[in-house]
Amino acid sequence: MRIIIAEDDPNLRKLYRMSVETFIPDGVIDEVNNGSDLVTRVVEGNYDLVLTDNNMPPGLSGLEAIRQIRARGRKYQSVC
Repeated sequence: MRIIIAEDDPNLRKLYRMSVETFIPDGVIDEVNNGSDLVTRVVEGNYDLVLTDNNMPPGLSGLEAIRQIRARGRKYQSVC
């Protein structure tokens, strides 16, 4: 399973990574720290799960990034 975590706070990114690794030990986890990079990576990649912070300054919020990803044909369920 391929997973991407988008979070601007490095401590929270680490916490989310550890949590995901606990429940999905065989997962391949990528990380980004802003919404723009999230859009680029998801559109170019093939992810099974996208975890994003809703409010990532500066630039795109997580919600806006998901909107852009969906507008480009990638469909993911959102949980806030």
